[in-house]
Amino acid sequence: MRFWFVPCFIKILMFLLILCCPQYLWAREVQVTERPEGLRMETADPFHPHLSARDRLLWKSVLKWPDECDARASFVTESNDGEYGLISTYPIGKNEFIVDVECAKGMRHSEHFYYKVTATEESIESQLLALEQYAYYPAESGGSMDLEAPKRDPKGEFVRFMDSLAYGITLIPKEITPKVILFDPHSSVLSCGLYTVYDVSGALPKVSEFRAKIFCRPEEALPIEKWKRYTAQERAKWRVVPNSQREDWKSSLPPKFETRCGWFSDSMSSSISLYGREGKWDIAEKWGYKMPGEWDRPDFAPNQKIKTKADDEYGCVCMEVKVSHRSNRILEIKNTRAQSVDVCRQDPGLKRWNHQLK
Repeated sequence: MRFWFVPCFIKILMFLLILCCPQYLWAREVQVTERPEGLRMETADPFHPHLSARDRLLWKSVLKWPDECDARASFVTESNDGEYGLISTYPIGKNEFIVDVECAKGMRHSEHFYYKVTATEESIESQLLALEQYAYYPAESGGSMDLEAPKRDPKGEFVRFMDSLAYGITLIPKEITPKVILFDPHSSVLSCGLYTVYDVSGALPKVSEFRAKIFCRPEEALPIEKWKRYTAQERAKWRVVPNSQREDWKSSLPPKFETRCGWFSDSMSSSISLYGREGKWDIAEKWGYKMPGEWDRPDFAPNQKIKTKADDEYGCVCMEVKVSHRSNRILEIKNTRAQSVDVCRQDPGLKRWNHQLK
């Protein structure tokens, strides 16, 4: 007798596993390696836990994260005489630590690999943590994560995805406890965003708390403990999606020049961005990413520039650029062309930025 139904049953079981418990498909084996001489677990100052570029190299020999992470971090790690290695550790238990390896560094949206480590004098036992993460899809996003959540978008939806590459800011617990706290702010004043606490005491990380405040209104600034808390039952109903920000981690194809149009904003705070139909593309961030190389800024006529209340300027442009779809950054600019502001004002795909550029 042939059990023809078995393959179908397995497929259904796998689908339910992905839908309900995607973390089990992301389980990571524990690796044990010899401890290199000079490997540091903690800094003298627990409030400044960042290690040096030399420490990063030693940890890389143990944890073996992707080389592309180092390439994305090189903008920072190769400056400041190697003092800032974009790697930090903090204790979570007896001889247990979280090692936070940062890749691309931004003001609010850094990339992280988290490793749970047990250390002895002779060996390092490590596990790369895969985390269930959440994002908010605005209704006008076209189905992609939007790191700059709009002020008002009641028709949007929360989604969830599983990945070992995490986005946001690491908040170190005030006490020694097996936690990873990831804060993904959606505004420069940190008044809104996503806040996730992971319990890493077991074999697999579990979300112990998730809070969110999507609408960024300064007059509604609240401490995180007063943000809306979503239960495990509510989160389980959210749609499972792939991590769309990791697309160019999986692709070896170099980016090509393409034409992108939208609002070009040059703020007094040294932040330069292009607000386009698909999202916000960063050219320079204060204390963060700056596009390498020389480039020509748009040559706006007086009637092609608009001033905001903060005395920043923006105008309508088309640009030939290479972009990173994962980090929403412009990597290279070949030329720019200023346009009439009416071109952008009449583009329905740019209306989403009306609240941002005032």
